[in-house]
Amino acid sequence: MCELLGINCNKETNISFSFKILREHSTRNYHGWGYAYFCKNKWIVEKEPIMAMTSEKVEKIITNPHMFEGNLFISHIRYASVGKQTIENTHPFTRELFVKTWVFAHNGHLNKRKMLEDMQKGHLTSLETYQPEGESDSELAFCVIMEEMRKIGKEATERELVDTLNEITGTISEYGSFNFLLSDGEKMYAYRKGNTLYYVERKPPFMEAIKSESKELELLMKPVKEEAVVIATVPLTRNEKWIPLESNRVYVFDNGDVIIRE
Repeated sequence: MCELLGINCNKETNISFSFKILREHSTRNYHGWGYAYFCKNKWIVEKEPIMAMTSEKVEKIITNPHMFEGNLFISHIRYASVGKQTIENTHPFTRELFVKTWVFAHNGHLNKRKMLEDMQKGHLTSLETYQPEGESDSELAFCVIMEEMRKIGKEATERELVDTLNEITGTISEYGSFNFLLSDGEKMYAYRKGNTLYYVERKPPFMEAIKSESKELELLMKPVKEEAVVIATVPLTRNEKWIPLESNRVYVFDNGDVIIRE
């Protein structure tokens, strides 16, 4: 099963700790890795169609954590179910909309053939502006989401955007399991249907080190005012309260807070 990792912070923060833990899981999700983090008003994206544990790029990041800071982060380790082991099918995916770059990563399996058939029949949003570059069900779903958001226009309110996301993701989830992370560089959106997805809130004061499940990594929290929400397919630490996302509901995360749950 692929795994997702998302981090939303109130300020630029070193995010290498959680990525190190996710990297350990790549031995069972070995068809690719990728991440996007938002730093100084732009997304920095890296990905490869190889196991993260064997990647020289990942090793460089892990050993130089000062390079790895941002206030938004989306990462994915891939176990291929639809589409070959290529860079085009490796998450996360990006598209431009409303003068913003949107980033998307998906965990699950969708019936791509049925989706394409329903597009031809007019039962699912047809692709006009956005087209997949690869073969994956995930990128196809992302293009459908982007088409629906394009229709509501640049001046749409946050409420209208969330309503649109809830409607289209509810439709897409009928084709299979559909967990995803999505961000426009300001907020992060998460959705769960089929597989597990959890979040944990990290807010000061931090009274003890955060310990990873492997017992080999610890995050010694500093007495600062950093606040963060971490979203992951499975809990990554042993001494934090991980909360499961409810099914079929878009969550919104902003500045280290859960701001809406409907």
